[in-house]
Amino acid sequence: PTRRSSELFPSHDTHQVEAAENGREALDVLSRSSLPNLILLDMKMPQMNGWQFAEEFKILYGHLVPLLVMTAASQVELRAKEVKADDFIGKPFDFNQLHKKIRKLLENSKNLKETLEESQKPTEVSKSA
Repeated sequence: PTRRSSELFPSHDTHQVEAAENGREALDVLSRSSLPNLILLDMKMPQMNGWQFAEEFKILYGHLVPLLVMTAASQVELRAKEVKADDFIGKPFDFNQLHKKIRKLLENSKNLKETLEESQKPTEVSKSA
């Protein structure tokens, strides 16, 4: 059974969560909104599975958004590497562990975005008199 996003993230959490039943629906949601800060990717979904979603997502958006793979597969790390995910967690998983991984990826993503923004600012050139 799938969990609703309200079950994954307590009400005191400040994250806005968009959920999709399958990879195709997720791509549709992404096409109508701004890019998220993180994608939790279940590898086994109907219509468009996690591998297909990751491939299409990377073609459309590159590597701008961290992917956290969730799978019941026995070789969870291998599944994550196949889609070039930033992290992974096996099912069933401990919600505290999931939250730690999410926080870490969000912090890393925030730091990377800040670094990129800083590097794109025009630099001041001092003139000698």
